[in-house]
Amino acid sequence: MTDNGKIKKGWHLVSNVAPHKDKVITVKSLRSKKDVEKIREYLKNSPRDLALFVLGINSGLRGNDLLKLKYKDILTPDGHIVNSVSIREGKTQKLRQFVIGKNSYKVLYDLLPKNGDGVKLENINLEDFIFASRKRGKLSIQRLHQLINHWAKKAGIKGHFGSHTLRKTFAYFLLKKGADIHLLMKTLNHSSPSVTLRYAGVEQEDIDNAMLRLNL
Repeated sequence: MTDNGKIKKGWHLVSNVAPHKDKVITVKSLRSKKDVEKIREYLKNSPRDLALFVLGINSGLRGNDLLKLKYKDILTPDGHIVNSVSIREGKTQKLRQFVIGKNSYKVLYDLLPKNGDGVKLENINLEDFIFASRKRGKLSIQRLHQLINHWAKKAGIKGHFGSHTLRKTFAYFLLKKGADIHLLMKTLNHSSPSVTLRYAGVEQEDIDNAMLRLNL
């Protein structure tokens, strides 16, 4: 029991210092299409979570910006999904635009209530959050962290994952596709290319493999 009368639990029983204090735990990106597909397969019967995952790895939004998306951000007045979305980032207050690709379009469309003519707008409050909690409020960033770790664990993917995993995965795969590092740096609002490479999780192994493929 502590001095203020509270009962000690967990690590408090053996120490007054949290075991994670001063330790930096790096959240990983997903580094293979196989791992991405494993999570997609696990989430196939959960439309909200599948849309959250797919849009996250295809938009590169920060977790808080992803979670604050509302139906009005992705739908036209007549109920069609927009081609691109523009939002103001919470951290930088800069305007950020991203396109809705075919995979993102599909999972968002599957999430929407529909009738024979398409999206049923009368059943949608455009001010509602797309990725709402059970109480219809916005999911917290802590809950997103828990969800991503849970998905990875259930999909059999080892490592430490969290809310930054989706954005880091976006960066990692864009670089592997040959995206210009300076454009990606600007998109992610980083200070230098080295910061972007580190954030995306590009390692010496990736550089070695690229050099082997070069083979001039």
